[in-house]
Amino acid sequence: MQGNATLAGVVTRSSKPENGADAKGDLYIAVFTENPAMNMAAPMVGNQVIADVDMSAAGAKIPYSIAGIPPRPEPYHVTVFLDDDENVDPNDPSTAGPDKGDIIAFELLAQAFPKATVATAGTTTFDIDLNFTLPFDP
Repeated sequence: MQGNATLAGVVTRSSKPENGADAKGDLYIAVFTENPAMNMAAPMVGNQVIADVDMSAAGAKIPYSIAGIPPRPEPYHVTVFLDDDENVDPNDPSTAGPDKGDIIAFELLAQAFPKATVATAGTTTFDIDLNFTLPFDP
């Protein structure tokens, strides 16, 4: 497994904004070696912040691309959320996390974030759907 890889695709939204949210804000995408829902200290291997996205229209698609990911046979955990209330500190995105009303990508039954396998150098396509609106602060 030589070289680094890129994870790229589009982010869509199937969950509807709630409590006065408008599905507009900064989009945070991060790739972790482990599930950060189970291990808050899971190492992050890449991230991207896309400022001022508008996902209010049905069918909105936001392209993303995260380079520099080390290929490996095990899947990575990908966290994605739309900071609808725009309360993340833009000067320190490493501390970013969703809160009540933000729309996230999450597999409820598995209690996990989506997993993407990046097994070889080059680009791996991985589309992500924001499918859950947080009903409470974590």
